[in-house]
Amino acid sequence: MPLFGNVVVIKRNGTDGISFPLTASSCLFGRRTECDIRIQLPQVSKEHCKIEVNENKEAILTNLSTANPTQLNGSCFQQPVPLKHGDVLTIIDRSFRYLMVYDVTNTAGGCERIRIPRIRVTGSPTLSYDTTAFALSFHQL
Repeated sequence: MPLFGNVVVIKRNGTDGISFPLTASSCLFGRRTECDIRIQLPQVSKEHCKIEVNENKEAILTNLSTANPTQLNGSCFQQPVPLKHGDVLTIIDRSFRYLMVYDVTNTAGGCERIRIPRIRVTGSPTLSYDTTAFALSFHQL
């Protein structure tokens, strides 16, 4: 089963809560029982927003609610938008963080250097990014 990323609940105190792995190419948020992530608040639409993974393995967020639009990093949006590692989507007063999964392949030298943003959360869902580099080693068995 492929893993396209994770959606992490941000608790009201700003700490991380439950993590939902994105193992399907679509993840629907809303009140309906058929939604992948259910939010049982009367202000939440039956189908509020969705994350879809396209053929380029990009996660795209689409708002489906006209009454109470989904926010991305504190701003409303009209058109579907690609998600970046650490983006925060908010539905009414519930916030979620999108975390990418990085695909690292073995190279001829046996080691590949990649850059992954590190996210620090301090007391609120406001994020600060600190990009760090590290090396991953692969050993032939």
